[in-house]
Amino acid sequence: MTTILIITTIQAWFFLTLIISTKKLKQSFDYLLATWLFVIGLHTLIYYLMYSSNTINVYGAIINAAIPFLQGPFLFLYVRTKSLYKIRLSLIDAVHFIPFFAFIIFQIINSQVLFGKPSNDQHHIFIGFFQDFNPFGIFFLLSLPIYIGLSYWVSIKARSLNPDKSIWIKMLILFVGGIWISSVLSLLVPNLINHTLQVGFNSLIFISLTGFVYFISYFGIKQNIFSTDIPKIGAIKYSKSKILDDEAELIWSNLNQHLKTKKPYLDPNINLNQLSSQMGVTTHKLSQVINAKSNLSFNELINKQRVDEVKNMINSNEYKNLSLLGMALEAGFNSKATFNRAFKKIENCTPSEYMKQHSS
Repeated sequence: MTTILIITTIQAWFFLTLIISTKKLKQSFDYLLATWLFVIGLHTLIYYLMYSSNTINVYGAIINAAIPFLQGPFLFLYVRTKSLYKIRLSLIDAVHFIPFFAFIIFQIINSQVLFGKPSNDQHHIFIGFFQDFNPFGIFFLLSLPIYIGLSYWVSIKARSLNPDKSIWIKMLILFVGGIWISSVLSLLVPNLINHTLQVGFNSLIFISLTGFVYFISYFGIKQNIFSTDIPKIGAIKYSKSKILDDEAELIWSNLNQHLKTKKPYLDPNINLNQLSSQMGVTTHKLSQVINAKSNLSFNELINKQRVDEVKNMINSNEYKNLSLLGMALEAGFNSKATFNRAFKKIENCTPSEYMKQHSS
């Protein structure tokens, strides 16, 4: 058992060092993952010291017992920032860590020592919030699967994720789910059977944590999580503003969805500032993505959408009573000259010629 604990600590802190030292363009999710690994390493180190020599004082034991409350928030915040590119965490995100601090305060006020009874001349330390099925234990049992579900929902919501990155996140969620199952077996089932079995199930949590850390190392290296950010083809386009390939893909996907569902181009006064505000991204990033993904300027992209709208009207019986100019105005053009010029540039024919070719 002590070997497992010390290996997990070394592995966790080794890989957080890789994240901090090798990535040049670190994002919020990199710092979150590094902090998460630090907490896991601290958790196993404290347990190792308590298990082997009983050298940790009560406060160290209390902090160690509270650490499981951090697993759900770290998973959710990491997946959210990784999937949706929410660059900055806000103060409201601190709400997720309230149970961690509440448990510590509760234990200190009540002076509850979290040591289990010695077994075979060894001191085994058990997580204390399951004693007598108090509200903290019930909260942990319910909250972690909720965080797992929310994390999975967020990963599904980010449809434009690179498939490899999507697999990385889903595997991460799966492993945390395995840790939760191990926790349930360790903390709930043994209390209904006997103390000896509890020791074995308690070890299962830390075996799961070891597997979790090795999983991060294997898939992290495979997915270039720890490697230096070497620009790929196409990433050079975004180097000046430090916009990454995945973020550009996400913005482009969201833009196409927004154009399809909201049709902002129907507003003849739409501009880049307004569209970027609707999208929740900076004008600079949106302009870069449009240029890189479509080889068009903002105005050219909007005019293309309007031309496509006019073509749909021409091919629909619903608008047979409208003239070409009426269709153009409906599609967001504000003058006949602009409409004719944009249509000919995109379709290589005039609107009248297109209408004759496609009239039934």
